[in-house]
Amino acid sequence: MTNNEMNLLRKKVTLKYFLPLCLILVLGCSEDEKPNCPIDKTNGDPKSVLGTWQLVSRRFLVLETGKETTQDFSCDNIAYTFLENGNFVVKGFNPEMPMFSNLTYDFNYGEKLADFGNSTLRLSNFDHPCLVEKDKMVLNSTYVDGEILIFYRVAEVLD
Repeated sequence: MTNNEMNLLRKKVTLKYFLPLCLILVLGCSEDEKPNCPIDKTNGDPKSVLGTWQLVSRRFLVLETGKETTQDFSCDNIAYTFLENGNFVVKGFNPEMPMFSNLTYDFNYGEKLADFGNSTLRLSNFDHPCLVEKDKMVLNSTYVDGEILIFYRVAEVLD
């Protein structure tokens, strides 16, 4: 293999693996901002998504500018309730978060998909690497230029 071929291979490997890894590390490990509205978190099983989760924020990278943007949804009372029958119900709506709204959808919580998180959460037909803690859940789709969604586990969401 010539030096030019080695340099080209090195650049391809860097672009394919190093840049996405940096993006995940920068977006996934940055400190959570304090929500604009208080949320009464509750503790639960860190191996389960069952129960109610309030959407706190969404972080994403604006590819044109390279800047990270955070949107706070803590005041919007958007809740995802995951049921034992494999459905989840979304309560609440914000036009800037149109992915799911006030309907019932299917989900599957299972094996690890990517290098982030401890499992995968499939919401309808899209897989999210997922990190579940006793009172917090992070869905990280930056591996496909997606977003990071942060939820807090709650007993209920007030209107």
